[in-house]
Amino acid sequence: MKSKLLMLVITISIFSVVSSPSFAEVEWSVQSRLQMDTTPVDVAISLYDKWVFVLNDKGQILCFSKDGDLKEKIQVGNQFDQIRVGPRDNLLFLTSSKNKTVDIIELDFIYKINTAGSPFKGSFNAPVVIIVFTDFECSYCAQLVPILDQVHKQYPKEVKIVFKNYPLQSHRFAMNAAIAALAAESQGKFWEFHDLLFKNYNQLNDKKVEEIINKTGINKQEFEKKIHDPQIIQKVQQDYIDGTNADIRGTPSVFINGKLIRNLSMEEFRNVIDKDLKKARKSIK
Repeated sequence: MKSKLLMLVITISIFSVVSSPSFAEVEWSVQSRLQMDTTPVDVAISLYDKWVFVLNDKGQILCFSKDGDLKEKIQVGNQFDQIRVGPRDNLLFLTSSKNKTVDIIELDFIYKINTAGSPFKGSFNAPVVIIVFTDFECSYCAQLVPILDQVHKQYPKEVKIVFKNYPLQSHRFAMNAAIAALAAESQGKFWEFHDLLFKNYNQLNDKKVEEIINKTGINKQEFEKKIHDPQIIQKVQQDYIDGTNADIRGTPSVFINGKLIRNLSMEEFRNVIDKDLKKARKSIK
């Protein structure tokens, strides 16, 4: 019994030594301050520290950017006394101790994304704009192509589909493929080239691009000039920056009138498009 007790004491002593912090002191400093004209009740921080949500005594959620800029005020009612962020940045859980309730709120962040000079299908002035950030070596992007084709056929005048490049670093040929597609655009062959790249997304290389050039009847000399054009390379880089600024995490990332769409089924596309078209018609009246 004594030996067991002794072993327990030794074990506890060793654990205490191992788990004891090694620092001598803690230094601290104020990184930033959110200045408000109301009293904060609770605070929650989104994933990746993108947003700071402050619940105040006026029944509002104040949405601050990570830089401390107030972006939005949402009136939810003063019955709530606690706020938490869900598994996604746009899900908030509001607790009311008084009412013994938890309200789940879904936020839709509307992003302004530059589409000037980007390849597109549909009517230039369409009321619904779909922006697609994609990678030519991404299997999920390849699977999305036929769905977007369906959207274009069903809403040829109501919807504009805009293509934006977002080549992932993990895909070795994605950047080259993006440049090649934009080089083909200069000869009016972007969408034809786009479709063939995606049909061969898992075997892209210089040889495959050469085959696609032959299939599309592209002028090789003009194509070679364009793939070395700094403006085209800059265009791909700008697309990537635009995507990063819109907080995309991967490909494909699709925005309909600035709102990120997570469900990329044809049914969801119809639901969102029809809803936005209804809004557009009301605004005209």
